[in-house]
Amino acid sequence: MLLRSTSMHKVLWLLVGLFASLVVVSCSNEPLAPESLKATAAPTLTAELVGLNVRGRVVPVRWVALGFPSGGMLTEVNITIGQTVEQGEVLARLDADLLRVAVEAARRAVAAGEARQTQLAEAPDLLAVQAAAAELKAAEANLTALQSGPSQTAETHAAAELAAAQAELQALRALPDPAAARAAQARFESTAVVRQRAQTAYDQIRDRPEAAMLPEALALQQATIAHDEAQALLEIARRGATPSALAAALARVRSAQAALDAVKAGPSEVDLAAARSRVSQAEFALARVHTPASAAELMEAAANLAEARHALAQAESAVDGTVLVAPFAGSIVSVMARPQERVGSAPIIVLADLSVFQVETVDADEWTAAHVQPGQRVDLVFPALDGHTLPGIVSVVALQPAEANRLDPFYTITVTLSDTDPALRWGMTANVTFPIQS
Repeated sequence: MLLRSTSMHKVLWLLVGLFASLVVVSCSNEPLAPESLKATAAPTLTAELVGLNVRGRVVPVRWVALGFPSGGMLTEVNITIGQTVEQGEVLARLDADLLRVAVEAARRAVAAGEARQTQLAEAPDLLAVQAAAAELKAAEANLTALQSGPSQTAETHAAAELAAAQAELQALRALPDPAAARAAQARFESTAVVRQRAQTAYDQIRDRPEAAMLPEALALQQATIAHDEAQALLEIARRGATPSALAAALARVRSAQAALDAVKAGPSEVDLAAARSRVSQAEFALARVHTPASAAELMEAAANLAEARHALAQAESAVDGTVLVAPFAGSIVSVMARPQERVGSAPIIVLADLSVFQVETVDADEWTAAHVQPGQRVDLVFPALDGHTLPGIVSVVALQPAEANRLDPFYTITVTLSDTDPALRWGMTANVTFPIQS
């Protein structure tokens, strides 16, 4: 088999044809008759097996440069160069704390959207209707009472509250009073007796599991409160009212006086406006629970729910994107980042299956690409392996040049190795010989 450079192939064959024609003419010294010219056949070229040599490089059949969909802080890198990994094995992780918070918020939004859609689709809730009706009744009663003006009962009650507050203030100002001290002492002693009896009754049932729920427990609590109040009043009666006690009593008098004045004056326009607004809101709420949802409301709820679900899917996808896993079993060829580094979306890990290699040509011209077919057997010589030759089969002939703008374009031809050698490495050179029938 002859070895021939592809760049001058067609020119050489044209020269061969021209030379053969000249030899035929020069071999005869006699002039050729017209009949002889008609009878002489054109020279025939015999088909010949020609070898085309191109260069190539060894690459894995399967390899990938891996990176995260978006950047972040790298928290884990679980591999080193040369390490073999299995499919699905975790290679690296990004910090995902903030993204997980976003996922939880998106889940709550989906739950709220689903609840809203269910609420609109279902029939009115009887309890909701009853509650809305009760609120409307209360609002109307409040408005009626305000519009009717102060009642005699309300005015009488407010006047009684003012009188009691004034009496308390006067009593404090009169202290210390011997008669008041004796009365306070008698009350204190009486409450002490009642408290002791209540304590004795409670002691009889205190070991029962339900002791805190029994009447004896309530009686002891009330007796203790009354005794403490009587003791406080006795101390005041003996030593006189403190400034803070007088101030508190005076404040109660003023509050009671203001309440009585408000009852006599009747409701203000602000009070009436607030009461009318409450009635309107209650009427609207009752109508809402009675009226089925409109088509527009149902469509809006469905759209909001779809949007919330889409946001949840995006948030979950973002969390998933913080974990880099091996898409297939292979070896780690390159690691370009370390933990605690901030990375972008560029690849940081190169993974390759180094058990199966192929050769990709780097200088096959257009004539070679036009005459090489997939399935064609070739020989590959590897200089790094001391000229060791391995057989191969053409698997792919590129449909476009590697660099489209070149005037002398090169096409990548991929050759699958029929055999292998343990010494092969990614990036080694190879001389590829393509047999061509010329």
